[in-house]
Amino acid sequence: MGIELRLFHDGDWGEGTAVPRGTTDKEGRFILSTFHFQDGAPAGHYFVQAEWPAFKNGRKIVPDRFGGKYSDPDASGLELDIQKGKNELPVLNLSMDPTKLKSGLNVNSGGKKKGQKL
Repeated sequence: MGIELRLFHDGDWGEGTAVPRGTTDKEGRFILSTFHFQDGAPAGHYFVQAEWPAFKNGRKIVPDRFGGKYSDPDASGLELDIQKGKNELPVLNLSMDPTKLKSGLNVNSGGKKKGQKL
């Protein structure tokens, strides 16, 4: 199961705020979807939320392998700038604290790197 990313626009978009989202593949790459499947994201500066579910129970992520470290986009330390047109985004270096994992999960505790393409 890949890392789930949600991008929150910096600033007020007014009514109908959109939240671009994507899920990483085995290589850590993803394509964002905002209004339609894989349509990218509007240009702008974004704060990023990242969660790596051990498994899903409906829409709920149980548990987040990052232990909630990147769950708050305002405090995650992850930011992206998206320009109009095709983008090659920088690598986001993510790490997890193995002590925050629920017992019984067998995951690699090394830093997870993601490279992205729009």
